[in-house]
Amino acid sequence: SEYDRPLDPPAGCSSLRALFSRNNVQLEVEQEQEVKDSFAAVRIHGLYVQRGSLGSFGINLAPMPRDHSQFPLNFMFSEPVLVAGLSPMGAAAADGRIKVGDRIARVNGQWILCQSHLSYLLSELDKEAALDIVVTRHEPLPPPPQGLDGLSDTEIETLAFDHAGVRLRIAEDSWSREQALDVLTARFADAASAAATASASSAATSTSSKGPGKSCLKREGQPPRQTGRVVVTDADPEELDTWTKAEYDRQLSPPPGCQSLRALFRRNNVLMENEQEKEVEQSVASVRLHGVRIVRGKHDGYGVELEKIPDQHEYAPDLMYSELVRISALNDGAVKASGELQCGDRVVKINGQFILCRSHAVYVLEACANDAEMEFVVTRHEELPPAPPGLEDLDDATLETMAFHHAGTTLKIDQDAGGWSRRQVLDLLKGRFANEDEEC
Repeated sequence: SEYDRPLDPPAGCSSLRALFSRNNVQLEVEQEQEVKDSFAAVRIHGLYVQRGSLGSFGINLAPMPRDHSQFPLNFMFSEPVLVAGLSPMGAAAADGRIKVGDRIARVNGQWILCQSHLSYLLSELDKEAALDIVVTRHEPLPPPPQGLDGLSDTEIETLAFDHAGVRLRIAEDSWSREQALDVLTARFADAASAAATASASSAATSTSSKGPGKSCLKREGQPPRQTGRVVVTDADPEELDTWTKAEYDRQLSPPPGCQSLRALFRRNNVLMENEQEKEVEQSVASVRLHGVRIVRGKHDGYGVELEKIPDQHEYAPDLMYSELVRISALNDGAVKASGELQCGDRVVKINGQFILCRSHAVYVLEACANDAEMEFVVTRHEELPPAPPGLEDLDDATLETMAFHHAGTTLKIDQDAGGWSRRQVLDLLKGRFANEDEEC
């Protein structure tokens, strides 16, 4: 009942789970905004990649190093993700347009928030017939095509995906032509600053242009459009085909248990979070935990800096979707003053919530920065300690204290009031001590 215990004070939410759910939604909003802002001034490429008869898309991922020359300096909560490699037998390599080093911005209309997020999406979508993948190579915005206002609706729809990564349909009940042109205008360099670039670009593309205003629709060195690409029609959109003005809220056909694309992504995010929590919990099943309660007191903050553990698979070989996070520095603040935590401690929980990745941990710290106290559960990957003598005979208050110190769980033994029973707490604690038979 850990997540479902009543809050005191309630902080606008009836339970800890409700508070975490609200924080996760707010975190996602912050992450999406960071990601969107990071693409405002760079060229993006919308790519429709078909799987065909190949077994998978075969895209290997890696987080962008923080010392990378293109790393967005204002990133706090999200994590840029790069293409680290392409499987020779995968659809992405066969398509030829995705390159090692490309940063992935969106997949099927969803902004990519971190590596674990993208890994989960690709694993869920790996057997789909095709994917919309939006990437950037951090090139400057291109100059606008000549005669943009004179292009046909179909050409504007194609350009909107190629340059903005947005699937749209210009129709009476969808996007207006003006709205689509506004989206496109933001994806080209300002005419004044791009004058020199535009003159050079027009000379380079004039040989492939079939008429005025079409020079940007074909690019040298790029494979021809596949005939099976998305076709925009007035019919109900297929699941992987088109987004309208209400991009995430469109009806799915057929609906895979969700009414809209946004509902599908929300469900996938919940499923991924469950997988991450399960991974993190399993990764500390056989190591000592330390529950520490820090009171902020007169200090301005807690002063904790965090980083992803680079060699995390040495501690958790089966990790797929989550990241291990450790304390990288302790600045002046309540944590340093307490002396109970140290650099190198791996953070497992903050205020009762399992830490799923670095951006998640940073957000929770930011959200709780002004709280009067904060609960940390850390591990130093020590072996489980032996059980104390007479565990069964300890009083309730002692068991409650031990449950936090050894299992990182804040609880109250009071079964009549909906709390934990004494038996449940003893079972929890026995899982946090070494088995005496194994010790022998």
